[in-house]
Amino acid sequence: MRLSLGTAQFGSAYGIANSSGQIPYAEAEQILAYARRSGIDVLDTAIVYGESETVLGRIGMQGWKLITKLPPLDEEVTDVESWMFQHVDAALSRLRIDGLYGLLLHRPEDMLGRNGAAYRRALEGLRETGRVRLLGYSIYSPEMLEELTAQFWPDIVQTPYNVFDQRIRTSGWLERLTKGGCRVHARSVFLQGLLVMEATRRPAYFQKWKIPLGRWKMLVESAQASPLQVAVNFALQQEGLERVVVGIDSLSQLTELVAAAQKIAIPDLAELASEDPRLIEPFRWEMK
Repeated sequence: MRLSLGTAQFGSAYGIANSSGQIPYAEAEQILAYARRSGIDVLDTAIVYGESETVLGRIGMQGWKLITKLPPLDEEVTDVESWMFQHVDAALSRLRIDGLYGLLLHRPEDMLGRNGAAYRRALEGLRETGRVRLLGYSIYSPEMLEELTAQFWPDIVQTPYNVFDQRIRTSGWLERLTKGGCRVHARSVFLQGLLVMEATRRPAYFQKWKIPLGRWKMLVESAQASPLQVAVNFALQQEGLERVVVGIDSLSQLTELVAAAQKIAIPDLAELASEDPRLIEPFRWEMK
């Protein structure tokens, strides 16, 4: 199974389509049990995802591949290695495991600042001590990859990829990364739920993109499938993507998503590719 389960909702309410808040502990247990039965073996979390790591540790992580993310480097930090090792050791303690499958940088630009050399040495130290198997970074845009990869070639890159944000492919970076042995994991395949949201529930902010959203609806209807099926298959059928990270709000959503991940024929969605950061980069969304 090429799906990987994002666990932000295990620690906090996340996503504009999330109407149920943080997932209760008992349901989180059921979700992981179902995910395992479905063949999902990679979990994606982060130190800044509220209680997510603690919840996962309580449930038990034996047999799972855990990927977590380092928070941004504090400006006042003088001993980068100690800062980094403390964060990772605390994460391992919360998760109740001895080593991480992967560690991603939530703000990879930290490698390029005044502490960049020390930062990169500390990352290698984590790998050498067995705390981390794979190192990489989470990006918002492939624009930063030229400078980042020149300093530190990643084992993993986690990147947005969905019908509107196809930049990792159109920029040529998906091919460059995979040819260099990097594992590329796609996230935001539903654009924080926007792609599967009913038009009547969309915040007014998205009215300015009524035409492309309408075109998306027409293409989904032409596939005689649901938006969920088309959106997840768009990512799963993209050559070069090793994993597709999906977040859910409930067990019922996960069962629906696993069913939707069964391969179907989808239309050519290249025409929907957008370069408008106000649409494809959720941190720029202006919600009222």
